[in-house]
Amino acid sequence: MHMAMKDNRRGLWRATGLWFGFWLVLLTLVFGTIAIIYSLIEPRGRLARQVGRVWARLLLKLAGVRLEVVGLENLVPGQTYVYAASHRSQFDIFALLAGLPEDFGWVAKKSLFQIPVFGQALSRMGNIPVDRSNLQQAIRSLNHGAALVRGGRSVIIFPEGKLTRSGLMDTFARGMERIAQRANVPVVPAHLDGLWGTWTSHAPRRALSWWPRLRRRIDFRLAAPLPADTSAAAARRAVQELGWRLAEERAAADRRTLGRTVLRRARWSPRRIAVRDADGALSLFALCATAQVLRRLLGLAEDERHVGVLMPPGRGGTLVNLALAFAGRTAVNLNHTAGAAQVARMCELAGIRTIVTAKLYRTRIGDPQLPGRCIDLEDLKPQLTKPRILWQGILNLLLPACWRDAGHPGDAATIVFSSGSTGDPKGVALTHRNIHANADAAFLALDVRRDDCLLSPLPLFHSFGVSTGMWLGLTAGI
Repeated sequence: MHMAMKDNRRGLWRATGLWFGFWLVLLTLVFGTIAIIYSLIEPRGRLARQVGRVWARLLLKLAGVRLEVVGLENLVPGQTYVYAASHRSQFDIFALLAGLPEDFGWVAKKSLFQIPVFGQALSRMGNIPVDRSNLQQAIRSLNHGAALVRGGRSVIIFPEGKLTRSGLMDTFARGMERIAQRANVPVVPAHLDGLWGTWTSHAPRRALSWWPRLRRRIDFRLAAPLPADTSAAAARRAVQELGWRLAEERAAADRRTLGRTVLRRARWSPRRIAVRDADGALSLFALCATAQVLRRLLGLAEDERHVGVLMPPGRGGTLVNLALAFAGRTAVNLNHTAGAAQVARMCELAGIRTIVTAKLYRTRIGDPQLPGRCIDLEDLKPQLTKPRILWQGILNLLLPACWRDAGHPGDAATIVFSSGSTGDPKGVALTHRNIHANADAAFLALDVRRDDCLLSPLPLFHSFGVSTGMWLGLTAGI
């Protein structure tokens, strides 16, 4: 049944892709022809460029992409600029056409001008082709761009020269410097974000299988204009700062908690394997249901916010961390390799009164002396009965996720301690928002797919082991 649902979804995705591809080709032919005709009537190409703007907005609408533009107030009406934009997706072109209110031209690679109808329309609009394989021709094109700007028309350039293949911003070429300095006009850094990871980007393995993920928002941010003598490196830093501020805004607005995200994954794919170790596997349904039972068996006091965890990565460690997330508590995965004295100091600094562990694991690591109350999972196992687990699983499916999870997005989900080799161990609190941001970034950077299997040999007291090794798999449903 699960495979049949997956095949049905893939069929729907491909059908959606073909549907949009049909409209993309048709509208490009229609609007490209209209733009060519308008350029014959009005040789300066202003009407043709208006046609291009309508074409871009219509395609964004058909794709279900919402465009949000911030920073237009930084632009002075009537002033010409050189726009230096990041380039992560083919839809960046549509976003710039639809989002900028003024008349502008493009500096684009020569191959685009060789596409039938579309290429002729680009030429008729007065855009500038650049042959990157011919240095002299490229310099002449940049000089042409500077002349265009001096004539009162802004220019957009992607200084990276191509779509990024890693999701990270590439080095900016110095062509934008030549245009801005020769025309003596300000440079406006522009950051576009939102479609990396879809088929419109160069993210690996994202072809037809990711058509529905196109239905999202493009964030288009403009910085305050920079002087004409701004270097390419300085413009790149300004674009990066726009991206950093956008990431901070998204994190502040993120209302997800780790527990609720995992619960929603369990509802969507209850039979999917969530965690597997040498002793067996747990599905998402079983993991969430068992964690809810365990949450109630721990018997934590109301004022116990931080709870120690001394478990290996695997089913036990994942269960305890998820149970504490459901309970709205902070899991402190203790670094036992630092020694008993440092573990005791970690517990003192974090105010830990209870440590959840396992007798077998403690025996294997030398049976360290632990401060406070220790709860051994072996002692709780007889109370993890099938009826209890089934009942909690049913409640997970039927009740709202916010009723089943006591966490808050801004609360600390875990505290990661250093080993204390240079003095007192230092603890860093990671909130639900922090871990979600790390997991989301790793999901794209590592090119993770839903049918992948994530192997994590890192211990849970390691920052990467807990945020990516454990929570990435749970929140992404892999």
